[in-house]
Amino acid sequence: MSRSVPVCREECTDGAYTFQVAGVGVRVQADVGIPLRIDGRRLVFVGACPDPEIDLHVRMQRLGLEPSGRLLFDSGMVWRLYEDSGEHTFRFSSPVLGPIPYKELRVTRDFRKGEIILHGPYVGSEPVDPLEYPLDELLVVNRLGQGLGCELHACGIIDGEGRGWLFCGHSGAGKSTLAKLWSSRRVTVLSDDRIVLREVDGEIRMFGTPWHGEAGFSVAEDAPLAGILVLGHAPRNEIESLARPEAVSELMARAFLPFFEAMALETAMDTLSTAASEAPCGRLGFVPDATAIACIEAWMERVDRG
Repeated sequence: MSRSVPVCREECTDGAYTFQVAGVGVRVQADVGIPLRIDGRRLVFVGACPDPEIDLHVRMQRLGLEPSGRLLFDSGMVWRLYEDSGEHTFRFSSPVLGPIPYKELRVTRDFRKGEIILHGPYVGSEPVDPLEYPLDELLVVNRLGQGLGCELHACGIIDGEGRGWLFCGHSGAGKSTLAKLWSSRRVTVLSDDRIVLREVDGEIRMFGTPWHGEAGFSVAEDAPLAGILVLGHAPRNEIESLARPEAVSELMARAFLPFFEAMALETAMDTLSTAASEAPCGRLGFVPDATAIACIEAWMERVDRG
């Protein structure tokens, strides 16, 4: 049976902790007097990390209304990205709190070292989670873009033989539905919404992430990539093969791409091209019941036979 992590759990620390997603370690250290809270999605990924990729310092000050630097990207939601003197500043705002950002992330261009600045007047006496989504995901995705790998909209499983199978899809394509169907089988569901691909020791591996979908599957494990299916709803279960160029195009359309960073786009293209070269790729049209799993398992058997 598979596992999932409940989204409601959280823990507090004395001001420092480390976590790791897809081999990207993050160390968080807060100033004295800032108690930290860890979101439940991230708890599964907390642990010892002696050589973190990203080092973060958390402090408080009164932030200003006007940003410094030029605007690079506007998410259209809670964050905007600015560039100043070769460094990046992510500013997070909410209409509930007012026009002044409730926090900033100031980080080096390679996303190795940064500081999270909390707007003092908004911080009360309760523990805070300075990496509250989407900041945690932005950090990891952008660090992966520095030549390490990329994140995809995808469900992923590890089968009984330790192989990873990737099911990519846009929102509404059926990732969480498929994850629930798989959960009754003897597999591990890594995630029902976000999977990281990166090359490790000459092979493409797929990693679970904290950023799950409505089904709540989130596991800190990884496996070598064995096959890829692009998801879509259909009146019947059917899998058609995808040639490598078409597969890469489909995967790029479902990747998290920092469009403001050329290296990240190149990294994603390289990673996905290698993945589509090493693993069989197909397009899955499926109906949302157990017959879909039977169809996929038959395809897996064909893949095994070569």
